[in-house]
Amino acid sequence: MNNLFSYLNSNEKSIVILIDEYDCQLTANINNPELYNKFQECIRYLYAVIKGKDAVEFLGITGVTRLKDESIFSVGSDIKDLSYFPGIATICGFTKDEIKHYYHDYLNLAVSCEQKLQLNK
Repeated sequence: MNNLFSYLNSNEKSIVILIDEYDCQLTANINNPELYNKFQECIRYLYAVIKGKDAVEFLGITGVTRLKDESIFSVGSDIKDLSYFPGIATICGFTKDEIKHYYHDYLNLAVSCEQKLQLNK
């Protein structure tokens, strides 16, 4: 990868990196700590390599989990979570109103299950 960045820098070129569903293998292996940790380490290494490189014009990462909650990106002080910006939030997931509208039944079911679990304690 260093060769790539050297080439880009010497030729005054830049790249855009898009990573879709970075957390797919993490969530798929949540019950397999060994494999989960290996995937986490790979993602952390990749980000550490590209962090701060002038040749990286833009890094776009999508996933289900929040970046700030993942230790993978603990070195990511330069990451901006665009899903918090109102103009972008609607393309990065669901708004609060959309969740209430489309997932009303599921939310009620989840609350009902939680209440039943609390009663059984």
